[in-house]
Amino acid sequence: MPAYIFSIATAVPKQQYRQEDAARVMLARLGLSKPLAYKIEKIYKQTAIETRHTVLDDPFGEGNSYFFEEEKQPKMGDRNKIYKEKALSLAVETAKETLTNWQGDPQEITHVISVSCTGLFAPGLEFSLIKELGLSPRVDRLGINFMGCFGAFRGLAMAEALALENPKNRVLLVCTELCSLSFQPSHTLDALISNALFSDGASSLIVSSQGVNPSFRIVSKASFALPDSFEEMQWDASDIGFFMKLSLKVPQHLRSHVRAFVDHLLDGKVSIEECDFPLHPGGRAILEQIEEELNLTKKQTEASWQTLSEYGNMSSATFPFVLKKLLNKPQEERLPFAVGLGFGPGLAMEGILLEELL
Repeated sequence: MPAYIFSIATAVPKQQYRQEDAARVMLARLGLSKPLAYKIEKIYKQTAIETRHTVLDDPFGEGNSYFFEEEKQPKMGDRNKIYKEKALSLAVETAKETLTNWQGDPQEITHVISVSCTGLFAPGLEFSLIKELGLSPRVDRLGINFMGCFGAFRGLAMAEALALENPKNRVLLVCTELCSLSFQPSHTLDALISNALFSDGASSLIVSSQGVNPSFRIVSKASFALPDSFEEMQWDASDIGFFMKLSLKVPQHLRSHVRAFVDHLLDGKVSIEECDFPLHPGGRAILEQIEEELNLTKKQTEASWQTLSEYGNMSSATFPFVLKKLLNKPQEERLPFAVGLGFGPGLAMEGILLEELL
């Protein structure tokens, strides 16, 4: 008895900005040296990102100048207060769309799983969603926090386990990330790269072993902690918010292990040529390195590139965006299977093999 993915929905804040405008403001307000300014200008141009979204009303205007002035830096509590105010509304928006599009009774939802790494409060988003969506108070709930960009994969693994535990289970998975609240005016390369990549968004889907018109069948999953890479990507809390450590070696580290990982995931039952590759778009270099290592075509990774261009990296919320892009492709352009890959702190890789139900 397999588990299936139903009704993928996404949501982004109304405030959108162009990558070129973000770069211009960064160069004007961070007081960078000429060599560093040149490097940052190059980084922004090479991200392959056109636009991003934020919950902040005016992310680069005078009203938020504290992001650029050390003495006015918002504390962790200030940032988390915004998270508490904004994250729930975005999560509710995407969850409502999922439930509306799903051909089932919302009162049949048995579990709610919330995934996030950009803020924290208790009772958590998973608890608040039950109330805001009018679900039964008997619904089980789980919060998966601080798993980073592969959080959606861990959420899917838990959702599948619950779906297979009982055919009556209907699991609502919601991923919500407000990465813009972690903006840091630091001149360190880690902070500057993070500021150029991350953005805000939320996504949701339903997992069950029963139902009509599923989008994907979950075939298999895999996890892998890369050796000797613990220092390459980290997410640390501080008095003035979260700090991302992001080494330039990450794409090469992933490339060194991705073929063996994918071979393990496919287990000889499916070929790479039979699969679309909805990769988590952690950045342009990551996508390029994996494409080259696996000899993938642009058609196989098209959904990832489109998501990166239009939204940037929304951490755990991003993977369902890519799946939705894949579903929007004409049926004749889609392949029988899809290999989803996610990458995050550890370094670690998460993979899921999906059958595309065309």
